[in-house]
Amino acid sequence: MWYWRGEDLEMLAGLGADAVGVDIDKSNAPFWKDRQLNCILADGRYLPFKKQSFDCVIAIEVIEHIGQEKKGMLRKTERKRFVDELKRVCRKTGAIFLSTPNQKFPIDIAHAGMSRSIVGGLSIGGIRFHTPWESFTLSLQDLKKLFEEMPIELVSPLNYVNWNWEFFTRHKLIKYVVFPIGRLLVKLLDKLPLLRATPINPHLIVVIKAI
Repeated sequence: MWYWRGEDLEMLAGLGADAVGVDIDKSNAPFWKDRQLNCILADGRYLPFKKQSFDCVIAIEVIEHIGQEKKGMLRKTERKRFVDELKRVCRKTGAIFLSTPNQKFPIDIAHAGMSRSIVGGLSIGGIRFHTPWESFTLSLQDLKKLFEEMPIELVSPLNYVNWNWEFFTRHKLIKYVVFPIGRLLVKLLDKLPLLRATPINPHLIVVIKAI
């Protein structure tokens, strides 16, 4: 299952959470209506909510796509606008949960199938490699700059990365040689939290406490 239409919102609602979804893609509206999900059509850079509306704000695999139509500093400005909106609607006692591929890690396991013209980088044999000149993905340092003084806690990427590998793996060499080695890596990251802030962490999964 790939969370594109609102399946994550459906899961949260099923757990009893008073969850509200935001999506910029109106083609997903029939999915929300069919499942009676509380999801609205809006741009994450201009959220239609009052200040401090939510205990938890979740942005899974979103921030790297923000401002993708822009270049250079304009893209950074749009991402800062998005982050400021997340902070605005999050209560002072709440937290922001965010995930994005780590630009410092050599391989992007989450966007291998996307167009090179959209994400940049190099795609070889079903694997997308990060390049030093791309501006699609973010590093931990980029997140710290965007969230300024807010404390960032890195969460273990173990289960999320394993799921991504299963979803995107097609090539037998990758599936039976490269990824088993990669799983050992993320198990190490699960046991040693200090390593999550290094370039050996493939995916940045963070909790940012509101202040």
